[in-house]
Formats: sequence, C-alpha cells, structure tokens
Amino acid sequence: MLFYVSKAIQASGLMAIAIGFVTKFPKVMDIRLWGVGLLIFGVGWFLERFFLK
Repeated sequence: MLFYVSKAIQASGLMAIAIGFVTKFPKVMDIRLWGVGLLIFGVGWFLERFFLK
C-alpha cells in the first residue's frame, strides 16, 4: 500500500512541474512552483527508497 502512496506522491510532484512548465511555456517557469514540485517528488522518492527497501 505504501508503494502506491509513494508513487502517487511522485506523480503529483511531476504533475506540478509539468503544469508549471506548460502554463509559462514561452518564458522560463516559476522557480517556486518547480521547487514545490521537486519537494513533493522528493518526499515520494524518500518514502519509496528508505521505507520500502
């Protein structure tokens, strides 16, 4: 069950990065949104890496 939770958290982090990229496409994306997406993805990766293996 924790595996699916961590994958969902990782997917939501990647989705936040993708949405930030698409909404600001011609320009550079907002660094805060990128940081938040990276942080969310990192939490999911941390759960998978250290609690499941």
